[in-house]
Amino acid sequence: MSTHLYDIGSLLCIGLSEEEATVKLKADGWTVRTIVRDKEVIYKTDDIRGDRVNLEVMDGIVFEISVG
Repeated sequence: MSTHLYDIGSLLCIGLSEEEATVKLKADGWTVRTIVRDKEVIYKTDDIRGDRVNLEVMDGIVFEISVG
């Protein structure tokens, strides 16, 4: 199991721009993907990975983060 699941500090990106959050999370070792942008689902798979963060973005700002 990935140690990332316990690294909650790096997930505190809600309110940042999509770019800022992506840079921060990648620097912390996460794989990052945006799955929803402006209410449109743009990327979603059924596989779950403990080293990947999914971002949901509205008007360029991250409003939801999940691991998987």
